[in-house]
Amino acid sequence: MFSFLFFQYSITFILSVIIAILILSLGIIVFLNNRKKKVNKIFLLMDISIVFWIISVVARFNFNNPALILTGARLSYATAAIVCFLINYFCYYFPQKNNYKFPLFPGIFLTILIILLSYPDHYIIKDIILVNGMQKNIFGPLFFIFALFFPLNVGWGIYNLLTKRGLLDRLGRAQINFILSGVVFSTAIGFSTNLIIPFLFETSLTERYGPLSPFVFIVLTTYAIFKHQLFNVKIIATELFSFALWIILLIKVFLSNS
Repeated sequence: MFSFLFFQYSITFILSVIIAILILSLGIIVFLNNRKKKVNKIFLLMDISIVFWIISVVARFNFNNPALILTGARLSYATAAIVCFLINYFCYYFPQKNNYKFPLFPGIFLTILIILLSYPDHYIIKDIILVNGMQKNIFGPLFFIFALFFPLNVGWGIYNLLTKRGLLDRLGRAQINFILSGVVFSTAIGFSTNLIIPFLFETSLTERYGPLSPFVFIVLTTYAIFKHQLFNVKIIATELFSFALWIILLIKVFLSNS
């Protein structure tokens, strides 16, 4: 039983690392394709924040020290706040701005507030206790603020995409459809595994699988890039091949040490 769990967790760890590398790769490729476009800068920042979220979740479930486990848990909620805000902001700009002025500074202020409530303080996650070797979240008194902040930002982002869809040409609508599908499915999975299930069923079992949730977003976004030529395909192919070599090398090093 122990060997099966170890194998399962090792696979989850490897997949999380691969997904993090792919997300970062895609963000860098898009940014380098056109450094001047603001939407590309936002996309890169969003990808970096997702990578930090993945790192914090993976670190939490691979630490043995209770203090480090708690730190990883709190950082995962802090970085998740950044992710959902940037998803909202990205949806506002992609593929063109909505017809209103985005409240950037109030949004940044609220995001910073959620970060400070998450880490290093105990207002979102009060503690992590171990029950039969499994981690259990003890939620803080202001957890409900985070529980509202996440869906409100993502929902606002989806609203931004839907309201501009009818104003775009056929290519623009196709772009919206793929990005919208990726956002909806990925955030629904991540919200369920890392928020709803842990809160309702008092278990962190599903949280270690949260970093796998952006996979749907990556697949649909990559398909949109190649199918509808949103970016320079030759640059993307070259960069992805280079990053694929690094992924293979990383996996070989991990397997050789395990």
